[in-house]
Formats: sequence, structure tokens, C-alpha cells
Amino acid sequence: FEDRPAVAPAPGPAAEAGGRPLAPAPLIYALAAVAGFTFLLMELVWYRMLAPILGGSSYTFGLILATALLGIGLGGLLYAAGSRKVRPTLLTLSLTFAVEALLLILPFAWGNDLAYLAILLRPLVNLGFWSLVGAWSVITVIVVLPPAIVSGYQFPLLIALLGSGDRRVGRDVGWTYAWNTWGAIGGSLAGGFLLLPLLTAPTLWRLSALALVAVALIALAAGSLHRRRPLPAAVAGAVALTALVLATNARGPTAFWRHQAIGAGRVAPIYATPNELESTKRTLDHQLIWEAEGRESSVALMARRDASFVVNGKVDGSARGDAGTQVMGGLVGALLHPAPRRSLVIGLGTGSTAGWLSRVGGMERVDVVELEPAILEVARTLAPVNQNVLDQPNVRVIIGDGREVVQTIDQRYDVIFSEPSNPYRAGIASLFSQDFYRAVAEVLSSGGIFLQWLQAYEVDSDVVTTAYVTMRSVFPYLESWATGDGDLLLVASFEPLEHDLDRLRRRVAEEPFRSALRRAWGVEGIEGFYSGFVAGDRLAETIYRHHGDRISTDDRPRIEFGFAKNVGNQGSFSMSEVFELAARLDAAEPPVSGQPLDPQRLHELRELRFPSIPFPHEASDDLDRRRMARRTYAQGHVVQAAATWTQQSAEPLTPSDCLLLAEGLAEGGDERAELVLPGCGEGADVLAIEARLRWRADHDAVAATDLLVAAFDRFRRDPWPSLEVMGRTSTLLKEIAEADAEQGERLFEALAQPFATFLLNTQRLLDRINLARTVDFDRLCVDAFAAVEPHPPWAAQSLAERARCYASHAHPLARQAARDLADYLARAPHKLGADLGLERQSQPSRVSATR
Repeated sequence: FEDRPAVAPAPGPAAEAGGRPLAPAPLIYALAAVAGFTFLLMELVWYRMLAPILGGSSYTFGLILATALLGIGLGGLLYAAGSRKVRPTLLTLSLTFAVEALLLILPFAWGNDLAYLAILLRPLVNLGFWSLVGAWSVITVIVVLPPAIVSGYQFPLLIALLGSGDRRVGRDVGWTYAWNTWGAIGGSLAGGFLLLPLLTAPTLWRLSALALVAVALIALAAGSLHRRRPLPAAVAGAVALTALVLATNARGPTAFWRHQAIGAGRVAPIYATPNELESTKRTLDHQLIWEAEGRESSVALMARRDASFVVNGKVDGSARGDAGTQVMGGLVGALLHPAPRRSLVIGLGTGSTAGWLSRVGGMERVDVVELEPAILEVARTLAPVNQNVLDQPNVRVIIGDGREVVQTIDQRYDVIFSEPSNPYRAGIASLFSQDFYRAVAEVLSSGGIFLQWLQAYEVDSDVVTTAYVTMRSVFPYLESWATGDGDLLLVASFEPLEHDLDRLRRRVAEEPFRSALRRAWGVEGIEGFYSGFVAGDRLAETIYRHHGDRISTDDRPRIEFGFAKNVGNQGSFSMSEVFELAARLDAAEPPVSGQPLDPQRLHELRELRFPSIPFPHEASDDLDRRRMARRTYAQGHVVQAAATWTQQSAEPLTPSDCLLLAEGLAEGGDERAELVLPGCGEGADVLAIEARLRWRADHDAVAATDLLVAAFDRFRRDPWPSLEVMGRTSTLLKEIAEADAEQGERLFEALAQPFATFLLNTQRLLDRINLARTVDFDRLCVDAFAAVEPHPPWAAQSLAERARCYASHAHPLARQAARDLADYLARAPHKLGADLGLERQSQPSRVSATR
């Protein structure tokens, strides 16, 4: 065998004499590890960053993974196709790392414009689910496919640099794969558990590109030592430098991308001028109060009209808007249970469910399971609406997966309330499966009640049917309640629930139930509580009897994919269908005992709480006038609403009816408002209405200002007044300031601090700017505009005033203000003749011109 000639090297430019490596093996292995580390890290970043604009469902995860694998495969094919024409060198490898870095950072540099493209493509859902998948694919291909192709090309190039021919092929391939795999594992573990929470996804996107640039420069330097090839080296260096500049200077995605539910179809297409679009983007940046990158999700707190927390781009709860579910969801169970002592809440959210449950008499313990630790900061910030939940001695927060906690905890609970995020999101549907409900049944005490929140929007009837069937397959009794216009509450038990109205009447008059009903549902009394009742068990039993095979399990998650296909698709299902089916099945009335409910009052309260549901219309002139007054008041015509209300004889039915009458009378300067106000409570809204009365009736600026200052002070501590009433103080502020500058300045100072949970925050800041204009702009303008930095209102007047104000005070932001104004003017539409240098002149009349 010794005389046998050696195997010839593979022909072509890649062959090297003796099959010697073209680069040091340790360097190649290190580069393979860095490539694996960076790519797996970027897969985590891509999923975290693309979730808001692609929806965050299992489809999103699968599409990103499939696109990445497709790119790697295409890159490998490209290398194979050109392997005999391109000589593997370190310079070539350097160029691949540089190109990968550039292609990686380009979508980041595009930033919010890519999110805008996603908004424009989102209406394709109207053409069907696969059209929507096509829209998602466009975005994913732009972001993921190009760097994945380069990465796929890069890997066989790394192996080729270790030698040629068939010598040591197995060892070289194996060690390269090993180092690449170790790097990938390290990237996934370090990214998920350490780097994402520590550095945030946008920062990691930048750093990943910078890491590839660094590797490209190392390979470039190493290659230049062996062979002088100035042109390839210059190209690789130029590409790496471009990527470096973009990674270090690009603004990248902001709140417009990260904290809007674009992929869920919650953002309408924006067909706007450049300045209108810029205003939208900057408004969202301004509304961002706080953000964090958690272990599981990106989390933000946004101060829109209402304070809301956002998880991966989707609003998962708001301080006031979701109080109907988050306050009353657990309390419905606590009211129906005769003596609850232990409760379990799955999902901390705003903290309202656990906080209000902790105040129930006799409640010894409330356990709350929260997956994302960053949500604790949300609950801490929203303490005014959640009864300071994190400071309650009987509340224990457990950081972990709700499913795992239920399966392993050694406790029994009287009330369990599950309100995770929407089921269409990846992983959430495991809390809506038959397997999970069986685990819940194991930790439910005798006579215990399990409550499941279910969205009744962006879903079809098949998915709702599956949800009913899945729960009913475990729990033999299932009632339907409604906590909001699009929120169902399924109340499950192993024994029929006892609706003892005598006991419940006493309970709803006690705290915290009395305040919760008033604040969360806007109602009072036993009829107010049962205004949320939709159907007894007959409805669930009928659905189960006819569709019992539609069960969602861990192995077959019908609910997850059913919700994901319908997300953003409005109109396919309405909660009115549940009410109508309950009526047809004669299941719409609860099986009560004791003194009966007032049917007329109950019907009217249901109409008031669920205005979108067409309940059977009762014929009554007085009732029709009340309906008309409420519709008029909702449209902002307060005087007309009060006038319509006074044409009937009934007293206000709810706190909002009381405010309707009082505010309308006060706006008309009618002293009868004083007689109505005591029945409206003691909130900031009552003080604001009294201020309106003193201004309209007496034109007393001092008295009106005293009351408004007191109202704003109370609003900083109490988050529950009517936002409509508080929002309508803007016109009152301007009128008082125009009449009395001294009182206007008092109001300016009274608005300096945020209200509770940042309610009406944008309006508060704009009111201060308007008061500064009215009172003494030169003296107050710096204070007024400083509060809206660094995202001032993107409008011509505000930007011009800000630039003038800062320039006159030699403010540090004067140059930035001038640049912002110039940017606005550059984006403004070009007017005919604007570049002719003509002075505006008064034109002669037609008569004089004729003469």
C-alpha cells in the first residue's frame, strides 16, 4: 500500500498543495462559535422585536424560524454553486461577516418605517388568512432572510478554510459544527436569561451587528498578513465601516414599533402627510412612561388617555379601561362563594384583581402567579387602582408559569381567577386547555369557584364554542357573565351555584364590593351586580351536548390557532350572540332565591353597561328620554342631555346619570346642580362640576379656581373620577385664565404634577401650554415646554413657539428646537409660488382693477 499514489486534491481553485489549512484552525473555530452565538442571539431578538408588528402568535415564531432556516439553506446552495469559482480566503470570509453585519442592521436603521409598512400591509387580512401570512412574510423576509443567506454561505466557507480534498474532512466538519453549536447554545442561553433583560432587544440588535463588524475586521487583518489583495480588502473594510456607522448612529425602532399592536390589527392604516405621520410617531414616544426588557417579554407603561401596560406590543391591561374585568373578575367569584378564604389569581397585570380580592372580609390569602417579573413594576406604579396590592400582607406573588404552579402547588383555593394574555399569543393557550382545567380542578376546594376570562372580540363562533366545550368537559356547571362589552367571564364549579339574593344584597352593600361595583361597572346594588349575568348552565350544557368533540388539549390546541387566525378580524363574532342564545334557551335569568330582582331596573342597567348589544326594547316615554339623554351626554352635549333628562321623572339610576344631570345643569348656570351633586359622590369630578357652576352662574374666577385646584389635587390621589368630566375642564381653564391672569397662573401651577396613574397626561401637558399662552407666555413658556421634552407636540404653532421661547431664554435646547422647526417646515407641503421670493401684497379689488 505504501507504493499507492496519494489521493489527488479536489480540482479547482480551492485546492491547496498538500491540503494544508488556509487559516489557523483555532481562529476558524472561534469564528464559527461567534457566528453561532450571534445568529441564535439574533433569533431571540428577531422574535422579541417582530412580535409587535407580526402579532406574537405561534405563527410568528414559526415564520421567523422557517425564514431563517430557508436563508441558511439558500446560502449553502449558493456556496456549493460557486465553490469551484471562488477561492476560499480570509478576505472572502471577512467580506461575508461584513455583509452579514450590514444586512442585519439595515432593517434596524429603517426603524419605524418598517413598522409603518406592516401597518399598510395588515388590511390584507380581509382577503383571507393566507393573504395575512403573505403580509407577515414580506416583513420577515426583509428582516431575517438576507443575513440568514449570508450566514448559510459563511458556514461551508469556514470549513473550506480548514483544508481541501478529502483529508481530515470528518474532523474539520465535526469540530466546526461543534464550535458553532456551542456558540449557538451560548447565544440562546446568554440572550434569554441575561443579555435581553440586561441590555434590551434593540441594544442587542446593535451589538450583534457590531460583533459581526469586529469579527470581519479580525478576519480582514488576519487575511492581510498572508496575502496582499487591496481591492477585496477595501471592499470588505468599506462594507464593515458602513455597518459600523449604521449600528452606532441609527435611531432604530421606538414606541411606534415596539408598543403598538400592529400585528394584531389594532392600528388602523395611516395614510397621512409626512408631518402627520411624524406627529403620530412622536406622540407614542411622548406617551411612553417606562419600559423594560423582561426575561419573557418587552414591557412598557403608556400614558394615553388611560394608563395601560403593553406586553410585546399588545396592551394587556389598563388602569381604568379594563377595571370592569380586572377588578370585578375575581370579586364575582368572591361574591358568589359563601365564605372565601383563599384565592389564586393567574396573571398579576395591573394588580387590581389580587388587590381588591385581598380586601374581601375573611380573605386570609391571595396567591398571584406572574410569569414576567417586570410586571411587578407595573403593579407598583398603578397602586392607586389596585389597593396597593404589593403592600398587602395577605398577598403573595409567585414568579413562575401559571400552568406549572397549578400542577405543583400544595394548596387548595376557594376562588381561582385566570386572566392571562390573549390566547392567540404563543404559549398562552396552554392556560385554556382541558389538561390545564383538570389541574385547576385538583387545587379547587370543595364548593370552590373557577373563573376564566375569555375575549369576545376578534374571534369567531367556532373558537368560542371550543372554549365552552373545553371548560364544560371538566366542570359540570358553567355560568356565563360579562365584565365588559367584549369580555366574557366563564364561572365554573362542581356544584350548582347558590344565588341567595338576600345574602347577596347584604354583601354588595359591604366593602370592597360596593366601591368595586360603582368604580368598575358604574352600577350599584344587587341589580347592578346581576347586570353582568348572561346565562346559566343550560347554555353551556347545550353547547357541550352538540359540540362535545371540539375540545382543546395540549396536544391539539384548537383555541390557540383558532384565535391566531382571527386576530384583528373584527365583526366575525359579537357577544350579543351569547345573550341571544341565552334568551332562546330560557337561560338568561339566574336561578335565584329570596326577594326577587327588579326586572325593569335590571334591564335598564344592562342596556347602560352594554350599549352595543341590541336588547329587546321596552316601550316607555320616560325610558326613551333617559336613553336619549345618555346618548346625548356621551356625544358631549351636556346641556341638552340634562334638559332631556329633566323631561322624565326618575331619579338618576347610576353615578354616571348623576354626573350627567349635574354637569348639564352646571354648564347652563342652573343652581339646581347644587341639589344633585351630593348624590354623585365625593370625587374630583364633583368638584370640577361645582367649579363649572360657580363660573357659569356667578362668573367668580376665584371660587371656580379654588374648586379646580382642589379637584386636581384630589385627582392626583384618586384615579376613579369620570374622565369625561375631568377632560372637559380644558375650556373652563382657558376662559378663567383669559378673565383673570392671576387665577390662570394658579391653574398653571396646579397642573404641574401628573394625576393618579398618569390619567389624561397628554391633555394635562397641553392645557399647561395653552395656559402659558394665555397668561404670560414669555415668562411661563420654558416651564410649559420643558414638561413635554424630548417629544414636543409636532405642530407648526407649538414648534415655532418652542423655538422662539428657547432662543429668547438662551436655553440649552434652543438649537434642537430650531432644528425641529426646520425639519417640520421641510416636511410641509410645498405651496405654489413659495420659492419666487414675492412679498404677500393686498390685491386690488375687481372694481379698481377694471378702472
